[in-house]
Amino acid sequence: MPDTQAMSFLILLIVLIGERFLLRYQGMRSAEWFARWMEFHQSLPVGRGLRDGIPGLTLLLLPPLLLVLMLQGLLGAMLGEVAIYLIAAIVLLYSLGPDDLDSQVAELVKAAEQGDRSRAEAIAAALPDADSGSTEITSDHVIAENLLCAAHRRIFCVLFWFLFLGPFGALLYRLARETTQLVISQARPGLESSSRRLLYLLDWIPSRMLAGLFALAGNFETSVQAWHQCDRDDADGLQLTRCTGAGALQLNTTLSRIEAAPVDSGMIQSAMSLVWRALVFVVALLGLATISAFLA
Repeated sequence: MPDTQAMSFLILLIVLIGERFLLRYQGMRSAEWFARWMEFHQSLPVGRGLRDGIPGLTLLLLPPLLLVLMLQGLLGAMLGEVAIYLIAAIVLLYSLGPDDLDSQVAELVKAAEQGDRSRAEAIAAALPDADSGSTEITSDHVIAENLLCAAHRRIFCVLFWFLFLGPFGALLYRLARETTQLVISQARPGLESSSRRLLYLLDWIPSRMLAGLFALAGNFETSVQAWHQCDRDDADGLQLTRCTGAGALQLNTTLSRIEAAPVDSGMIQSAMSLVWRALVFVVALLGLATISAFLA
């Protein structure tokens, strides 16, 4: 068990660092292949019971997930454990995509500082997923919250499920997220309810862990107060991320309107700094757990 834990931590660390040097290749993390697979799946000459709902979602997601497991098993048997760990790293790197959040935020800050409001708003509108919030940017508060939700979906949930279920878990989350976006954009009501439900379940535990990280990395008191309020309101994972992140950054006291002022690059940088601090906490805690398991 310590060996597996140590390798998972090492893979995670290598991928997070290596991703910084592979930004020019991030187009390879596109999910266009999955969109084509969904089109084929939905065109199969079978009853709607096998194309929609939970059975349809299972038949949609299972083949690529099983392919990864089979590839790991086959190459592992042929080339040893090194091949298994290499595939795990590749799958994790892919699952963190498609876009690099840090690069998007850097472009957003640059546009804001140059006074290019239209470009800043266009980049800001591309941050949230279709189901995670409005792309209508009405305040810097909304941009910061969307940034935190993007970090939740693109980084922290992927890392959580990778650590819990390995590359299978990381890819499961990425494909569940992609499915939800596709069924919304392509208006496929037969899959929408089941895909949203799956993503809700996959978001639930990581969102609680991220809320705790935000409290540690930001303003503890206001973040915990927001957490308690979300629990009373029975908020979902993204709503919890929004309110605890806003509490950690004390955004309610620094709200500004885009209609009345340029995009506040300082607030955006503060939100991204919160994400990085939370990520450092994750890596540090995992490192300590790995060392403790090794010494036990």
